[in-house]
Amino acid sequence: MTTQWISDQYGTYNLFPEGIAEDVHLIIQARRPYCDRGHWEFFFNGCPSKMVEGAFFTVPSYYYMRRETAIEEAELWLRQTLGYPSNIGSPDFKKFDGLFNQADGKSKEWSWTAHCNGLETYVDGNILSISHKDEPHPHFVLEAILEDGLDHSDKFPRKYLSLDHAIQEAEDFLAWRILKIPTEIPAPTAFPERNVSPALEEALTGAFFPKKRVSLKL
Repeated sequence: MTTQWISDQYGTYNLFPEGIAEDVHLIIQARRPYCDRGHWEFFFNGCPSKMVEGAFFTVPSYYYMRRETAIEEAELWLRQTLGYPSNIGSPDFKKFDGLFNQADGKSKEWSWTAHCNGLETYVDGNILSISHKDEPHPHFVLEAILEDGLDHSDKFPRKYLSLDHAIQEAEDFLAWRILKIPTEIPAPTAFPERNVSPALEEALTGAFFPKKRVSLKL
């Protein structure tokens, strides 16, 4: 049986992956419409019994602008905890040098500047940077200096397992924080059940057969 995300009546997605520990519970739920930190939040309860050493150090971002991105990052992280590392490689930041893809930022000529290990943008006194980290295993870090200030609840730096996700979330975040243009406003309604990705399903199946897994230790 395929593992599925199950939504409750309030639009919170829950995932109870079988085969790794009875108490593991992944949660993606909507934020209040006025929350300026993000539209969705990801967190989890429990500890996968098959989790590899160091996996907790790259738990992805707490807040997200897009539900789909939150789901994809959560699945990438769970797959990684089971010993299937993400194939990040050496990212080519130069190809992202230039205007935002996000329409509202692009219309204001907001842009990224590439350097050897990341990207930076300066927008109306706000600074966001994305860098590549190799330890304890490859991931991307989004850091921010905001004109209106940051507090602990803003949850920076934020971590991502996909560079495309990090860039997209950064651009959407600035549009929301500065221009007050939402990416998507969560509605308190149930969503359809959805299967996890084939890659995660493979990892969950492989959790029963440890010899198929590889070590994440560098």
